[in-house]
Amino acid sequence: RALPACFDRRTGRFLYQREYGWHSAGVIGGTYALLAGNYLYTGANVIPAYNRRNGRIGFAWFPGRQLIVTMDVSYMATEKELLALDRTTYYEASRKRQALNNRRMALNGKWTTLRRERDSLRRRIKELQSAINAIDRQLKELSEKQSEKIAALKSSRDKLSKELNVATEQERNATKQLADVEKELKALREEQKKLEEYISKSTIIWKQPIECSDSMVLAGEVLFVGGRDKVIAVDAATGKELWRHKVDGRARGLAVANGRLFVSTNKGVIHCFAHGDTSKPKRVVDTIEPYPYPMDELMRICEEVAEQIVRETGVRRGYCLVLGCGTGRLAFALARRTDLIIYGIEPDKDKVKRARKALD
Repeated sequence: RALPACFDRRTGRFLYQREYGWHSAGVIGGTYALLAGNYLYTGANVIPAYNRRNGRIGFAWFPGRQLIVTMDVSYMATEKELLALDRTTYYEASRKRQALNNRRMALNGKWTTLRRERDSLRRRIKELQSAINAIDRQLKELSEKQSEKIAALKSSRDKLSKELNVATEQERNATKQLADVEKELKALREEQKKLEEYISKSTIIWKQPIECSDSMVLAGEVLFVGGRDKVIAVDAATGKELWRHKVDGRARGLAVANGRLFVSTNKGVIHCFAHGDTSKPKRVVDTIEPYPYPMDELMRICEEVAEQIVRETGVRRGYCLVLGCGTGRLAFALARRTDLIIYGIEPDKDKVKRARKALD
């Protein structure tokens, strides 16, 4: 839940890492980041544009999960649709939209506070009125001879009456403020409605109801988007769908090279698509060596140590760091017994090379 850190490419010197509240920047976090021109685009369900040199926010807001920026057009994928936006008009409109959203959130918060305050005052007014009525009933039942008790009750009544007057005035003010806020909210909703109409007519070049927001790439005049169990090709100029194809899993990565589209999914599958006549796809499966190490004395020791580690810690999920991992025998033995994500650190380059050859 943090913004990317910025470093100087030539020297590696740390430049900045900004912090913003979710009211100003949307949901911070995720791994999505895009550098285009003078801006850094990053975010989760909302992608703000930051000044790439200092991290200052406020240049544009994109309510989507994927973004591609060209000279004239920005392409945005949300969980429900795919849009092409006119950069010259959308940036300013998005700033106005975000300002109105922030103002609306502030007014909603103020309305909630005033409503609670008013309701609390109304409950207190009822309690005070009930207490005063109870004293009045007691006074009617007392005789003139009980002067001390009468005086005490009248004194209590006077205090309660003063408190009631104050609470009544406060409730009246809270009710008036609440009405003023509701009036502001109504006007704000109308302003937001007009702005959304303007955005729809003047900033959106085209939009399509395509539910693909896991990945997106632009290749020439074709926009490729990936989602759950599918990848779709769209004409970037018109938004017209050109073709779609099933994939195994969520299409998390898209790459275009040498006239081919490569799609990687969260199930570890890579699909390759090429222009031309359709053909039956080839399934490429590498043979995997189930046990890449010889079962010698060292391997038996690693197996015993891994078994002991798992038995004593009880940890089977999470992260594991193996310092001085050698050729990867202990890491392999732990991987066979757990669902740990294992990292190995080894200073000997030759051992690292042998470990990678065995485990890749």
